[in-house]
Parts: sequence; C-alpha cells; structure tokens
Amino acid sequence: MIKFVCQKEILIKELGAVQKVISSKNNITILSNVLLEAKDDVLKIHACDARLRFETEIPAKVMTEGKITVFADKLFNVIKTLPSTEIEFAAQEDKLTIMPVNRTGLNIQLRWQSSDSFPLADEPEGSTYFRLLQKDFIHMIKQTFFAVSKDETRIFMNGVFFKKANGKLTMVSTDGRRLSLIEMPSESVMPDFEGVIIHPKFLTIIRDLACGEGELALALSEKAIYAQFDNTKISATLIDGQFPKYERVIPETQNFDLSFNRIEFLDSLRRTAVFSDDKSHRIFLHFSPGKLEMVAEDSQIGGIREQIDCNYQGEMLKMALNHTYLHEPLNVMTCDNFHFQFTDENRAVTLRQENDEESLHVVMPMQLD
Repeated sequence: MIKFVCQKEILIKELGAVQKVISSKNNITILSNVLLEAKDDVLKIHACDARLRFETEIPAKVMTEGKITVFADKLFNVIKTLPSTEIEFAAQEDKLTIMPVNRTGLNIQLRWQSSDSFPLADEPEGSTYFRLLQKDFIHMIKQTFFAVSKDETRIFMNGVFFKKANGKLTMVSTDGRRLSLIEMPSESVMPDFEGVIIHPKFLTIIRDLACGEGELALALSEKAIYAQFDNTKISATLIDGQFPKYERVIPETQNFDLSFNRIEFLDSLRRTAVFSDDKSHRIFLHFSPGKLEMVAEDSQIGGIREQIDCNYQGEMLKMALNHTYLHEPLNVMTCDNFHFQFTDENRAVTLRQENDEESLHVVMPMQLD
C-alpha cells in the first residue's frame, strides 16, 4: 500500500508544524489526521482544519508509492520518542508499521484510514502570486497578531486586517480596547486591494515556520488567501465581515510625548504586574513632573511602587492600564527607546518605536476605581 524511509529529525519538525494547524476542537475524525503521500522520493505531508490547509514536503526513500491518513497527534508523539535515525514506514491492511532502521526488537503499529475524504489544499483560480520578502512579512505579523480579539461573538475582529493602497502594505488588529498597526512600503507588483481579514493562525504559522530569508509568494482570491514559502504551501478561508474603521481610533495629536528606555520600562512593568489583579491585569501609572511611578497593590499579597525618571512636565495625573496591553507591543519592538504619548487619563495612549514611522500601538485606559 505504501512504504518509505525518512529521517526522524526532518520529519518531526514538519509534524510539529502540523500540530499548529490541526485544531484541538475538531470533532470530525478525518480533520484530526495527517495525510502522508509518498511519491518520487518525496514525502508530502498534508494537514487541515475547518478553515486552514497546509502542505509541506521532505526527502524520502520511497519503495511503494501511495497515500494514507493517520491520527496526527499520536503519530507526532510516537516519532518524538524514537532515536534520531532513519525510520521506515510500511502500511498493510489497516495498520501502519513504524520501525527505526537497523533497530531490532521495536515494532510500532498505528491504524490508518483512507485519504479519499481528506480535503486537500486548492490553488487560487485566476489569481497571481506576488512575491514579498519573508523578513518584512514576518515583521508585520509580529507587530500585530497579539492584538486580535478573542471574543468569538465579534468575528470581524477575530483576524488581522490586511490591505494594499498607495504603495503601502498595511496590517491592523484590534480587540476594541487596543489596536496595533504597521504600514510598510511595498515594491511588489501586487495590485491595490481594499482589504481582507486574515485568520491569525495562517499568519502565526508563517511566522513560526518561514526561515526569514528570501521571498514568500502570496495570492488572494475572493474567499481565501494563499502563501508559498520554502517547501510549504498554506491557504486559509478569509474571515467574512466589516473590519472597524480603525483610522478613527488613532489620535492625530497628543499633549505629552515621553521617551523611555524600552528594556528598563519592561523590567519595571514585569515587577509591577506581579501584584496586579489576575483578571483585570490593571496597574496604575502616576505622573508628576520629571517622574513616572508604577503602582499595583493586592490586599492579600502586598504591593509595589517603582519610580522611573521621565520628561513629563504636566500636572500630577493618575492613569490605569492593562499591563498586558503594554507588555505585548513593547516586547515585539526592536528599538532601544520608545515613545509613550497621551493627552489625559481618559483618552488613548499611543506607543511608538523611536525613529520608526511604520508601526504604532494604541491602548485605551481603564477605569481608575
């Protein structure tokens, strides 16, 4: 039925990628499987969930061509336990036998299923692939993916908005309480498009699997997005809905523009977060001339107050913020210093990297009481 040999270390890397694709919520048995297709000394590995399709390939010694599906999680966990050597796979009847080459006394069998009902990835009809630098696309993903809403009742915010206009590629994400945006000039011949909402899993798989060197090919159809990079192909159904008018959220001007060392600020933030409420993640920022004080208190554990020198010259002001909404954007910045911009304790805060006009992060303050 099928028989091939491949290297354990190469296979386990790709099966690890499969784990990112397959949803733990799948109730349909075939969507919990991985499809193995051996042909022409190549092993193609396919995975999918209700929205995403994934295909990659690795070198293999193919003795008998064919394709089968196997429960992905069990296959991954079995291969992890095997020694780093070549592994032989042979399927007969309803069993897939797995044996390390030149190792006697070890024989593993997994049940396999037919691939007939497995949904394979399709190719975009009438769409042209456009090429982007991997490092640029990955950078855009890192600056936005974490701000996607997890509220499944607002599907239109469960993805990252992506568009091209006026020679720029734009990615935006928001959960209604914060927003992350990046705009980068595009030298690609990709035509302008009004914008689509991309499932974050599609983007995080690219972020995690792409090598970061060379180019990535991207295509859009009316209902799906497609990417090819290295030896991998993925596609995802676009999220249907009207993305919020994000431009209205971004402050045009701010009264105060404070500069902080990013690492020092993050260190203080992490210490303060230890004493924040586990549900709200709320901390307090006390501004006074020349100083910022981070404050958090827990009646059962204790509290913390830490001062940081800054260039604030306004009246004394107290602000409450979700520390996660500060930590996540600061953590993906690459600058030494960043700008903390605001007008008062009730209006949006803007975080920007120093000497960077491409990206910004907007955070709404919380209730003080």
